[in-house]
Amino acid sequence: MLLEDERAQIAVLGVQLEAEGILSGTAGNISARVGDYVAITPSGMPYPSVGPRDVTVVDLAGNIVEGERRPSSELYLHLGVYRARVDAQAVVHTHSPFATVLAVLGWTLPAAHYAIAVLDTREVPIVGYATYGTGDLAENVAQALPGGSRAVLLANHGAVALGPDLAQAADGARLLESLAHTYYHAKVAGEPVILPDEEIDRVRERFQTHGQPSE
Repeated sequence: MLLEDERAQIAVLGVQLEAEGILSGTAGNISARVGDYVAITPSGMPYPSVGPRDVTVVDLAGNIVEGERRPSSELYLHLGVYRARVDAQAVVHTHSPFATVLAVLGWTLPAAHYAIAVLDTREVPIVGYATYGTGDLAENVAQALPGGSRAVLLANHGAVALGPDLAQAADGARLLESLAHTYYHAKVAGEPVILPDEEIDRVRERFQTHGQPSE
């Protein structure tokens, strides 16, 4: 089976992220790129019912290469990310609650907490609204990504996180939701203090040596 490992990982990850409240129902989608192929969740299937063979494999033009399921309606969005960012090997698109709240409000997500540095940005941008599943939305997202951010908010829609693999893209989606949760509640209580750019740059440098050294 083509991209067997990636398809299996996507099926498991969908269930995990739904259990964590990052995905829900049939909303959101997950993909992984390997060379000229992309494995992506099927359209309109609840995550617990998705098995590895339900995950569709397409080429970078969107043509189905393997699989009997119709790919996610946001296929163009995922392909747009891969075209815009050569470092992206996985994409997680969500309608997670607080990231979506910010998107509906039309807010960007500034550096109210230093952990935003993990997303390789000082502010998570918001991209203009376009109908879901369209090339226009894919283009809006692609134009927002060259700056290096590993996440964007989609106006009146949701959020996108990307990474060098599925685990890191999923962690980015989790972190984005956590930061959005904190920022929204801080805004409700008052005016959050935003960290200066130079501090976020300093934190990003420190994160390079965070954790245990590799053997």
